[in-house]
Amino acid sequence: QAQPGSTGIRVIVSHAPAFMKGRYLKLTRNLSQTPWILEDNSRKTESSVQEEILQHMLPIFMAKSAKFHTGGREDADVRMLGSGRPFVMELAEPKHGYIPSKKVQEIADKINAPGAIVNVRGLELCKDGRKDILDLTTAAQHKKKEYRARIYLT
Repeated sequence: QAQPGSTGIRVIVSHAPAFMKGRYLKLTRNLSQTPWILEDNSRKTESSVQEEILQHMLPIFMAKSAKFHTGGREDADVRMLGSGRPFVMELAEPKHGYIPSKKVQEIADKINAPGAIVNVRGLELCKDGRKDILDLTTAAQHKKKEYRARIYLT
């Protein structure tokens, strides 16, 4: 939009979001799914699953921000093992909207480095990220849950 008295036009260009999906495993306790910031700006947990994954995606995509979409939640004080929890990472205004599969594997390798507290499986670029997010939320609503507990009597 031109400013009064000017003859130029200002054009703002932004890239559509990029989406990556996979399944995460939370290998430690005391790790929230998303950053848990208290009213006094202190943290309830030192890090989060979202931050552990995102720190390896942001430098590659050069995105301004991200949203972490998951198929359900778990408490911060429990691990998420087995086949993992499905997620979609939505990367807003990335400078690189597409990355080759080699870079996707590099991201997964960095997340899954020895000693990591979060691992990912099946990491890939989404063909239709909005549909994948919708599928996550729909599946979470119809999911049958199973809990196991070990009880000791003394």
